[in-house]
Amino acid sequence: MFIAVDGLDGSGKSTVAAGIAEALTSDGISVTVREHPGDGRWGRLARRFLLGRGAPAKMLSALFMFMDLFVTGMAVRRGGDVVAVRWTLSAFYLDGWSGRTVHRLLVAFLPEPDATILMDVDPATALERVGSRGGEEEMFENLESMEEVRSRMLASGEPLIIVDAGGTPEEVLEGALVALGLS
Repeated sequence: MFIAVDGLDGSGKSTVAAGIAEALTSDGISVTVREHPGDGRWGRLARRFLLGRGAPAKMLSALFMFMDLFVTGMAVRRGGDVVAVRWTLSAFYLDGWSGRTVHRLLVAFLPEPDATILMDVDPATALERVGSRGGEEEMFENLESMEEVRSRMLASGEPLIIVDAGGTPEEVLEGALVALGLS
């Protein structure tokens, strides 16, 4: 089984992925949650460049992020049950033509999830949540960028299960579990 949980920073992806994994585990399915960017070599490099500014930092963060996704793709192809935090919709953090092109390439080369959940939240709410976590601001964590990314994700053409991520963590998780038939 392969489930992707995607959406804006601050939309609750990690919380929902952990809840899905817990529900599947209680049903006897051993599942791994893979965060992107992750803790491996490519994920660490992606996070480093996400804190930068300018076109070179944007392209390097994307390159390393996508390498991180490919590592997870190999695990899925080997037959692992995986819940991925971020998947092909992450390409839409890139602007215009490059985002659409990279999205098409990711869809072509990465395994297709059994279900893709889009955690849909108002960008202002997402940005408020990101700010409450503290830490350094990543290059895409601003209102204009988040509004554009959300619009691109919703218009992706991918089969999506859209979950309203504007509620409490418990409400959002319950919405995702119901949408997947796990509750």
